[in-house]
Amino acid sequence: MLTCNMKKKLLHIARDLIKTAQRLDKENITNRNRIKEVYKYLRSRDFLSARLNTESVNFFLSQLSLQKKKPKERRFTTEDKIFALSLLKQSPKAYNLLKKGVCSTILQDITETFVAGLL
Repeated sequence: MLTCNMKKKLLHIARDLIKTAQRLDKENITNRNRIKEVYKYLRSRDFLSARLNTESVNFFLSQLSLQKKKPKERRFTTEDKIFALSLLKQSPKAYNLLKKGVCSTILQDITETFVAGLL
């Protein structure tokens, strides 16, 4: 059986937990809104085109769209392949760094094309 003091303590703990839950809900909503705003800003072409040339922007946006697909479903445009090859020739270190962050299957696709003798 609960005494009067125990009931008061439980009531106090329950109130504190409710306040904490409400505060966390508010923080969660504000953080979600911030993430949405940042995502919109980053997805806009203005953000990328101000810092990169058009080929880089197109390559980056195509890589973003390909991330949703399975590796065997990804199809790279000729411009993507040319950009990746020129980056590989210009700076192999930069290409390897970029390969970790974007679809790494483009290198495999390019090498298969060279082996087949199509390019």
